[in-house]
Amino acid sequence: MTVSSDQPVEAQTWLVLGMHRSGTSLLTHALSRLGGYVGPENRLLAPTGDNPEGFFELTDMVDINGELLARGQGDWVIPPRVQNWESARFNGCRARAQKFIARDFKGHPRWLFKDPRLCLTLGFWTPLLPNPKTMMCLRRPSAVCRSLNQRNGLAPAYSRWLWAIYVASALEYAETSLRGFVFYEDFLQDPVSSLMPWVGNPGDTDVVRSKMEAALAGIVKPGLNHADPPKSDPVDSAYEDLRNGPKDVTSLWENTMHLATRILADGRPYLNKEGRILAKVLLELKSLRTQRDALERQIREGTNGIKSR
Repeated sequence: MTVSSDQPVEAQTWLVLGMHRSGTSLLTHALSRLGGYVGPENRLLAPTGDNPEGFFELTDMVDINGELLARGQGDWVIPPRVQNWESARFNGCRARAQKFIARDFKGHPRWLFKDPRLCLTLGFWTPLLPNPKTMMCLRRPSAVCRSLNQRNGLAPAYSRWLWAIYVASALEYAETSLRGFVFYEDFLQDPVSSLMPWVGNPGDTDVVRSKMEAALAGIVKPGLNHADPPKSDPVDSAYEDLRNGPKDVTSLWENTMHLATRILADGRPYLNKEGRILAKVLLELKSLRTQRDALERQIREGTNGIKSR
């Protein structure tokens, strides 16, 4: 994507890839300010307490991605292994996708899509979109794990494995379409410098920087880095080496894939379907315990209220 101009351009699609809780919403917000079209506002997911600025995700795409994973006998927390996205079992999803794309994006030159599950389903979407290009958003694995534990109750070891699955899958699907990497930690410090190598127009860099600074003013809100204190951890150390290493796309692809593969090798218990199902059962048990504790508190508070009378 390049900074918006008045010149007519051939339609192109940008897809933001990244694990849940990795800053993909913030990156998509930034790219939308630079001219990317995320779709009609009334068809986007509504903001929530843990994402007050919005998700910038189309409900149509989210629903279809959920069905794709279900038809592959999985979901976002138990990623399926789909070998052939052209299979007839996905024909209904394909028809729905083609319908909303034609309905909502005709006449817009710069399409912009985001849903973390695109890391798993990108092979389904790229044949349906004009000139697909991808942008990878990465965040320190331990911070993603803490955030997923706080929001979803996922165990850190499983979250780390899940991070690696999403990243490795995205890189495999996007090897030929990948145009850039953005590190969440660097983006928070300097959004313009993080994006300039990947989305800046060729030409006068001072002019481009000035336009981008104006477009992205105020996009980073205080408190966005609340779950990111550095952690003394071999994987985090490897992530920092990645972040501070060579910045060309080929090197970043290779080094990121190496890190994801390393994590996957340490997560062998989750590589079989039974291990992933067990992890989900444990997550559901934790959710049930939370509901039970909440009910017990309500009962205690009700009992105390009766006694006080």
